[in-house]
Amino acid sequence: MEKDENKKKILQNIEIIVLLITIVILLVLCIYMIFIKKDDSDVDNNNISVNYSKIDETKEWIYVSEGNIYETNFGETKQISLDYPIINIDTQSVKKLNNLIKSQYENIESRYKELNNEDGCTCIKVNGSNRCSDHIETLQYVTETTPNYMQVLLYSFNNSECASGGSNLKSYIISTKTGEVLNNEEIIEYFEYDINKLLQKYNEFKKQEYSNFDEIFDNISDISKLSLLIHNDKLIIVDYGYIGDSYSTLLFDGNKLETFDDYDDPIKKWW
Repeated sequence: MEKDENKKKILQNIEIIVLLITIVILLVLCIYMIFIKKDDSDVDNNNISVNYSKIDETKEWIYVSEGNIYETNFGETKQISLDYPIINIDTQSVKKLNNLIKSQYENIESRYKELNNEDGCTCIKVNGSNRCSDHIETLQYVTETTPNYMQVLLYSFNNSECASGGSNLKSYIISTKTGEVLNNEEIIEYFEYDINKLLQKYNEFKKQEYSNFDEIFDNISDISKLSLLIHNDKLIIVDYGYIGDSYSTLLFDGNKLETFDDYDDPIKKWW
């Protein structure tokens, strides 16, 4: 009887050990699947942690759709390309942004084809013949990918060889954490700045500018009215003065707002 009891105890101990080993193995597998495996699948070659998918898994996070090339009599290269960027993120806000960028390039190409004057100072060659006007618009872009965000800077130029030209700049910022396009409020939250303080400093700056022309500036109370971008991890406002047909750049550091010029890595560009 004693031997049977010993055998029974040994078997019970073995069963307990096997059960403990099984539990440990299951715990290790759970930890691997939840943490390690998840991290492996959520980090791409650029070390961007994501919880969304690409539109096209064969392409990079930002890739280029090739467009037509046109000869011109303006610009440094006397040539423009209608290539445009596509953000390869499968979220509704990014799909909407991609369509917006695409439509801007399609619209500008349609306007080229509608030009019918062959005599003029500013010309573009369409279907083998020059189409001319006082001004011809072009688009250029710059893209940036960081661990926290992707950004597309879309430049619009009102080119002219016989009159004053002009330029415009619009930024589109996408969070690499959520895959969503950020609005102005979310961009400011990224910097952990106070929205009301930014509006206060901006209104003070513009009032001073307008007073130089004996004009009154109407305060802005809606943050969505500002044009924001990120440059070298700084919050930049793209602003238009009381007079002029081009933009200036303002820097807000959380406390003060001032004119911004970065000559080593300028935001204002020309092609």
